[in-house]
Amino acid sequence: MALLEEPVRETKTVKNFIDGEWVESHGPLRDVVNPATGKVIARVPVSTADETNRAIAAAQATFPSWRTTPPVSRARYLFKLKELLEEHFEELSRIQTQEHGKTIDESRVKPGAALRTLRSPAAYPR
Repeated sequence: MALLEEPVRETKTVKNFIDGEWVESHGPLRDVVNPATGKVIARVPVSTADETNRAIAAAQATFPSWRTTPPVSRARYLFKLKELLEEHFEELSRIQTQEHGKTIDESRVKPGAALRTLRSPAAYPR
């Protein structure tokens, strides 16, 4: 079986997404290694307690407005997410293969399941 190998041009360092913004973490970084090749494909933060608490507080502060958002408006977000998953389906599958060492067919299961899950609620807002 051939490896699904794509060149990693540069190792990306992932940021935290807190309160609608990508922010640098002050915690240590961990390498994400492709188990099939042993190559570092990304670095992810081990977020600090303060960063985690800020993310939780931002989510809690947003919830009351989301809770009162009309179902049709919520459905628009779900449709947008569904469109993005469809558009980036192969890319997401390849990332999973590199990150987890799965075959490409195994990696296509997760985005496919997400799409199946989104199709129903997005079509029938409550």
